[in-house]
Amino acid sequence: MRETPHMPADPGEAGPERPRLQLHTGQRIKEAGRRNGWDSEYDRDIWRLRELGIKTKIAHIRFDRIPQPWLKDLAKRWARWRLSTGLGSESAASAPRAVTHFAQFLASPAVRAIRLDQVARPLLERYLAHLHADYAGRAVHRNFIGQLNLFFLAIRQHRWNDSLPASAVFFPEDFPVSTSGCPGR
Repeated sequence: MRETPHMPADPGEAGPERPRLQLHTGQRIKEAGRRNGWDSEYDRDIWRLRELGIKTKIAHIRFDRIPQPWLKDLAKRWARWRLSTGLGSESAASAPRAVTHFAQFLASPAVRAIRLDQVARPLLERYLAHLHADYAGRAVHRNFIGQLNLFFLAIRQHRWNDSLPASAVFFPEDFPVSTSGCPGR
């Protein structure tokens, strides 16, 4: 058999194409053995957006600071749904931050809410007072209320957990007046 300049006569012999082919094949086998995309990221407490094919300046979405497993699962479902609808990663990442702040309030010794059915209007009114003490009308204050309200809406809309009380809702009057002097409603 006649040799060509780029392929050896015997397929078992080393040649310039063989190392590249072995490297490519080895990478593909390694990748096939790994879970990827949502299969690998969903169970993580910190999602790596590049692993989901999302190229953005936001590198991660964090769930590791949500101490309640039941709330963390709902926050992950909500974030995945928001990302899958094409919502930008910055908006999708702000949602778990709002849930995280709420989760830490729920875990505080003064509150200790351990189930979703405890998240009713009286508890939300306590949370509103907590937010006001921490943020006093700054943009993050409004954002946390709005994101949490959207979270509750998504739980009901998708029936992710039917134990969420109907009174778990924020009203337009619950949003603070903007510190810039413009009304917040």
